[in-house]
Amino acid sequence: MSSETYTQYSIFTAEAAGVDFSKAADDLFADSSSTVVIVMAEHYSNNTCSKTPRWHIEFIGSASEFSTSYIEKAAYYYDDGISQSQLAKNGKAFKKLMAKLYAQATPLTAAELTSRGYEAYSWDQSDYELISTKCRKIPLLYLGTTRYADIIETDEDAARMVAEAIEIKNGYSEPKGRYRIEKTWLGRPWKLDLYTYHSAHNEAANPMH
Repeated sequence: MSSETYTQYSIFTAEAAGVDFSKAADDLFADSSSTVVIVMAEHYSNNTCSKTPRWHIEFIGSASEFSTSYIEKAAYYYDDGISQSQLAKNGKAFKKLMAKLYAQATPLTAAELTSRGYEAYSWDQSDYELISTKCRKIPLLYLGTTRYADIIETDEDAARMVAEAIEIKNGYSEPKGRYRIEKTWLGRPWKLDLYTYHSAHNEAANPMH
């Protein structure tokens, strides 16, 4: 398995208005609060020639899932050597880093997302089927599969993305006879730039061209 080098982490919070955490399976959302934690990380793969770190959303979920599931699983990767960073030499140091960043967390804004390359985002087909805001999404063909994209221009757009992530986690059902998917890692949108989004938008508006 390839290892990853992490160069930066940022933690934000958001309010998922109207989302019922109690519907989530496996008691992942044991608290009744609507506060959501978003973890973003800048990293690169150690088995590629390019060592340019890029930002990605690592986690979106409740504060209880952040503390009891995400931190524990991510710390294990540091102890196992899958994750590496000068910020945290082992799992214990990673847990301390997360506690520090969580204490300093600020509300998620569109500016924070776009400054890290999230000018737009997309969900795959199975995720798309679980969200309630389908009418806004633009189909995007990527490597032979269809994804569904949306733009991030306002703080309301950022909040919508977070709410969709929680909807995906709440709506996920374990498929029979298939490898189990760890729910901690569900609800992570793919990053898109404006060029890719607008290209998909134009294609959707003019399918014959």
